[in-house]
Amino acid sequence: MISAAEDGNPRCALPSVSGSPTIPPRPGGCILTDPTIGERILKLLSLRRGLSVREAELALIGRHFVEEGFWLIVGRKEAENRRLRELALPGDKLFKIRGVPGPTGLLVEGRGDPEKVKEILKRYTPRARNLPEVELEEVPR
Repeated sequence: MISAAEDGNPRCALPSVSGSPTIPPRPGGCILTDPTIGERILKLLSLRRGLSVREAELALIGRHFVEEGFWLIVGRKEAENRRLRELALPGDKLFKIRGVPGPTGLLVEGRGDPEKVKEILKRYTPRARNLPEVELEEVPR
């Protein structure tokens, strides 16, 4: 067993205090060290002048399309689509491409050009990419 003095880290003293024979694993690090997440958070902070807890949680889910007055989050898998539905507030809008399976898009605060939302969702919906025309469908919460 490594002692706290050998490692220089108080967590190594935990086994002697807790009676556990093992040293707890080192922490994995902060999610903000992920360059993509860090850049996203910085962009959102600059455009929104701060983030609520819900907005910070949204920042960790899916693909993001952010510019002044427009924040669209596109789920990458069913679990993310479900989480977007759970986190949606009454002023938000949820969309998907009508008639084909694919991602859910959360338009935060419902502001933004529906044509732009449709174009982005079509790009990330494999079965809709080659269709000449698609329609947006609002998804219930």
